[in-house]
Amino acid sequence: MERSEENQKQSINKYSEEEYTGSSKFEKIQEQCVQNKEKVDKYSKIISISLFLISIFIIYDYGFIFCNNELLLIAGIISYPSFIYFSYFSEERIYSKVPAILGTCLIVIATVIAIKESFFSNGLSAENLIEHVFNSFNLYTITYSIHCIIVYILGHTIFKNNKIKYTARIIELKVSKGKYYTYFAHFYDYTNKKIFDEISEKEYYTWEEGDYIETILQPQIDGITVKKITHLENFEGKTDMEIFQEKHKRDVELFGHSQEEMDEAKGESKIESFTVIFFVIAIIDLLVCSFNKKFSFHDNIIYALTTALSLAITSYTSYKEYSIIKTEDNYTLEDLAIWKDYLVPRCLFYFLTTYFFVEGIINLIERIIF
Repeated sequence: MERSEENQKQSINKYSEEEYTGSSKFEKIQEQCVQNKEKVDKYSKIISISLFLISIFIIYDYGFIFCNNELLLIAGIISYPSFIYFSYFSEERIYSKVPAILGTCLIVIATVIAIKESFFSNGLSAENLIEHVFNSFNLYTITYSIHCIIVYILGHTIFKNNKIKYTARIIELKVSKGKYYTYFAHFYDYTNKKIFDEISEKEYYTWEEGDYIETILQPQIDGITVKKITHLENFEGKTDMEIFQEKHKRDVELFGHSQEEMDEAKGESKIESFTVIFFVIAIIDLLVCSFNKKFSFHDNIIYALTTALSLAITSYTSYKEYSIIKTEDNYTLEDLAIWKDYLVPRCLFYFLTTYFFVEGIINLIERIIF
């Protein structure tokens, strides 16, 4: 027991009192951030599930709302910006896991009602099929956006993390050339990730790399943002950044680099889907439709072939994405889980763009020939 205490004292004395105290302080902060994130996850699920049950009641009692294209279209369009923002700029499953379950269930329920009320009575025409797929995509984006907004509000209000004072040294000064020049000072945060904040032109030309700075950091669910940065003229001792860099170096020596760090070292960007390609196809669809003054869907052998082709392309693309993520070394199980979360809306989007592309080309050819 005495030897254990002695070894602990030697371990603490090996590094400065300042380093030990600093690390302990930020460990408590990180622990608090984790607890807040768990609370956000818990209560966002409760709220989203409650809203989901209310939605089921509305769809069951007022099934005609699902067929009301204007209402669903407006709600869908409103939800697109938040859907695009959170799906492309956040890699946290706290945003995508719940909508993946609730959104899919909502689509299944709406599909059962649609089949019961319209498909069998009017026939499964091309127009009905595309309308249903489009409505399903809107239902998913609405569900997703509502959940993400709930998570965002909880994380930035009730369970908001405290701001942190953090000292560091500038590792790089950069300027971005656009309509106006924007200047940035870069440094490492307490998770050893490169972070930056905007500074003035005067500060850019008077500050130097290696200068001491004090910042105000705001830990959030999906990262850390810088609220303020101040230049320190007189500073003695180690900065928080240097303390954590040394701690990180020791962790690497003991446990090795994390998967994320190894991925970044490879310099590879994580393209987990071919969505960008289908966005280009969607733009082509709009251009083709603009040449067709009157767009019409085919309800014959062309309809069957177009549907089969769209399904085949969607299935092959999804399989290809899965194979890449499953076999490439730079992808993790978390990447695969996130890819699965977005599988339903992605497949609906792939099918829609492919179907409109084929039908649009056929319509355009018919107009030119006939």
